[in-house]
Amino acid sequence: LFQKFLDDAARQICLKMVQRDGEQTNENGRVLLRNRQSDDTVQDHLITLVRRFHNRVLDDQSNDLAQWRWFVDSLNHVAENDQQVWHAVCVALFTHPDFYTY
Repeated sequence: LFQKFLDDAARQICLKMVQRDGEQTNENGRVLLRNRQSDDTVQDHLITLVRRFHNRVLDDQSNDLAQWRWFVDSLNHVAENDQQVWHAVCVALFTHPDFYTY
């Protein structure tokens, strides 16, 4: 039951976060959507998100980071736009055991 409520809440909250980020005129204020003008790579962005959501610091060679990167790469093949990709990443971050055990 807890997992169902967490999943429902994550989907709603992440949708609002993606919408808010899409409306941001200042790209530095974004949380989920990546700033395409910055030098940050997708990998850097994932490191930042995992630190923010799970309070875990991943290095570039981490197996956990490789799994998150695989997830984003897979989403890029099936999603229609960046908003869908980062919405799915957000939901995964909220519903991951590292989030609710933190």
